[in-house]
Amino acid sequence: MDETRFTSLAQASVALGCWRADYNDGRPQPQLG
Repeated sequence: MDETRFTSLAQASVALGCWRADYNDGRPQPQLG
């Protein structure tokens, strides 16, 4: 997303929502402790 240009706030919101879901749910979480 470093170079992504959005044409509207709605487009940015959808793209960031997808990125957030992938970041939170799609990546393995490191074990603490």
